[in-house]
Amino acid sequence: MKKIVWLLSLICLTPLTSTGAEPEFQQTGKIMAMSFPTKDWHGKHQFQKVYCATFPTPEKAQELQSAMFNQNAINLSSVDYDGFIRAAIAVSTIPENRTVEEELLRLSNNEKNFIAKSGLNTHMTEFTTLFGPTIGLRINNMAPGSAQGPFPLARAIFSSPENNIQSMSVHRLFARGRDRFEIALLQYVPDGVNPEKQQAMEKHLTALADNLTNSLQECTIQLLK
Repeated sequence: MKKIVWLLSLICLTPLTSTGAEPEFQQTGKIMAMSFPTKDWHGKHQFQKVYCATFPTPEKAQELQSAMFNQNAINLSSVDYDGFIRAAIAVSTIPENRTVEEELLRLSNNEKNFIAKSGLNTHMTEFTTLFGPTIGLRINNMAPGSAQGPFPLARAIFSSPENNIQSMSVHRLFARGRDRFEIALLQYVPDGVNPEKQQAMEKHLTALADNLTNSLQECTIQLLK
């Protein structure tokens, strides 16, 4: 219930603006949900034989939800934390007629187009992790969901007057075998942040994103041996 209240309250607080023509992500089947009122969760999560990971700072977790989308083509698992923070893992299958290299190039081009068209305060980097080439993003004023679907599958933004920062997200995109992954951390800030606090928030979210990325990749390598 906390997750639903959080998402609805954010969407109702500020008008949303679409970042462009986006596909719709329709849920398939039921949501698997676990809440942690006693804050004693171990943080471990596994999706079939596709990946496993330990979510960071599990003692601050409120709830874990996992659901399938678009006729079971996509799995999205997310954890809500104290402090209006959400950590998400999205995984889907690369089409058979596309190589991993082609997929990563497509993702890179998509993100560059997104940055050019959205007009958002966004930063993109490309580097290497255990799974190979990886795309990193930092986006300001990303919303936790829209009519097209939940974050980070769908991208909608808060219409923020005077460029006030109402949220920040940090993303990691990479692929392995036939699977593509996106790890995303989102934090909402009801009263906005000054430049000093903005830097601190970016540093914190980046550390969480890298922690989750490393955990997923290390655990998945062992899972698939």
